[in-house]
Amino acid sequence: MIEVLEWDSQFFGYPVGRLIINKDLVDFDLFEVLCEKANCFNLVYVYLSEGQFIEEKNCLAHNVFFVDQKIVYQKELFGGIEKINENFGKAESIIGLEDYKELSYLALLSGKYSRFKKDKNFNKREFERLYIKWLRNSINGTYADECYAIKNEKEIYQGLITCKKNNSSLHIGLIAVNPEAQGKGLGTVLIKRVEQYAKKKHIKSIMVTSQLDNIEACRFYEKSGFVKKKQYNVYHKWRIH
Repeated sequence: MIEVLEWDSQFFGYPVGRLIINKDLVDFDLFEVLCEKANCFNLVYVYLSEGQFIEEKNCLAHNVFFVDQKIVYQKELFGGIEKINENFGKAESIIGLEDYKELSYLALLSGKYSRFKKDKNFNKREFERLYIKWLRNSINGTYADECYAIKNEKEIYQGLITCKKNNSSLHIGLIAVNPEAQGKGLGTVLIKRVEQYAKKKHIKSIMVTSQLDNIEACRFYEKSGFVKKKQYNVYHKWRIH
């Protein structure tokens, strides 16, 4: 019932699993499952449907931590390829790893509300390693089909977005804009650039995941035409010695 996550286990250096709980599973049954199955994992990601929570007393008793309310947004694409207003900035492809150190700040910024940062059972180094690896593997084509970035007049990176086709949709991975450059339309340029790419590839929708407490990001996606499709409450079940 608990899925073994090979990549996560290898990256963190200990067994990691994932458990998705059906909506009609009550609290008592949930902990029967967790206690019986989770002992062979150091960490289990537990996904519950929107509106379903684990009682605080059970969290405290079983080393379970509420870490995220994950929202999945989708935007359906229609019409032809639109021209982007580049007065705000030009989003260009990143084609080599030579700039990844300059982009690292934006990659880490994209994880500001990440559960891997919020959960203090991870150390700061693990969060940073995870997002830097995500960035490097996006640029080299392992995690992303395209990476776009915006520079300012001083050739300093101000915005970043990555995307990869998954089934029939294009999924946005990393996305961030330098706080000093926010409110200037750079986020819109990045989204429009990804929409251009999707339409050229005849992809009909774009998906992006955010967190409920990342209010600004959620407002931005909804303003940009994205609609909420799913929401999960995410817990981390740790085996703490």
